[in-house]
Amino acid sequence: MASTKVFLLIILSMFLSCSEMDFSISFKDEQAIIDGSLNDKVWSKCNAHKQFYSPWSDAEIEKTEFRSFHDNNNLYYHFTIEDQTLNCFQSADPAESIEY
Repeated sequence: MASTKVFLLIILSMFLSCSEMDFSISFKDEQAIIDGSLNDKVWSKCNAHKQFYSPWSDAEIEKTEFRSFHDNNNLYYHFTIEDQTLNCFQSADPAESIEY
């Protein structure tokens, strides 16, 4: 659980630090199957936000894409991230480890 929180915190810091990004979460009268894929047609109707940068490096980052929508009851979001230099943290406590 802790590794998920750390991962989401890192991703959100990248997302929130985008410069001059016009961002909105649109309403869709549809639901998505929660399976980690973008196979549902609703995802193709969502804006793909791609203007990301790393807050700790000036180097251009690899492909990162964020899509989201809501249906008045749920918030759906999907990140697509390519990272060839993924770092991991190993701890004696498996709940504190970040693995890939």
